Amino acid sequence: MHLAIIATVTSAKPATDSQRTHRLIAKPLAAHGISTSQVGRILAGLDLKPHLVRGWLTRPDDPDFHAKAAEACGLYLYRPPASVVLSVDEKTAMQARSRRHPTRPARGRVA
Repeated sequence: MHLAIIATVTSAKPATDSQRTHRLIAKPLAAHGISTSQVGRILAGLDLKPHLVRGWLTRPDDPDFHAKAAEACGLYLYRPPASVVLSVDEKTAMQARSRRHPTRPARGRVA
């Protein structure tokens, strides 16, 4: 039951002018015997708030997408011994900031 609700909330892109209510989410799940109140309780228990989603992540139309994503996630979960895993994300809308004190040598942050 939980998986059916999660799949419904995360797999279908909502209409841009609609708000995702528990009733709207429960409508396609009624055939499985899932009620509106069950949707509300399960989403609250999992701390999922689909009504607050402002954007939607669309995956590429690549049939191997899930296999590639699983391989990339595997690097983080099962890092080979004595290795370093780096992640680089290009953010074209962000500009590099200049250093506050360019004459001072750069140093690492202390955790």
